[in-house]
Amino acid sequence: MNPNNVNPGGNVGLPSPSTAWRIHGLPPYSLGYANLLGFLLIAPVAFFTAPAGAAIAHMADRGRLRRMFALSVAITAAKMLWDAM
Repeated sequence: MNPNNVNPGGNVGLPSPSTAWRIHGLPPYSLGYANLLGFLLIAPVAFFTAPAGAAIAHMADRGRLRRMFALSVAITAAKMLWDAM
């Protein structure tokens, strides 16, 4: 095995007791920084609306879809920059 292909951060996504498990002041129903209530409310909506979003994306003009995506990225970047200042 080539040592250059080893992923040193392979376990970053696993929960660790030393990270956020002991932080006080998190919202109720939180496991570390993951909020179970938010997941239980958002996941079903995303699951059922994803096919509709994919169908709309396939019907839309490619150039317009790219411009809409670029606009959403620009708005997100501007908000992140504004919050950082």
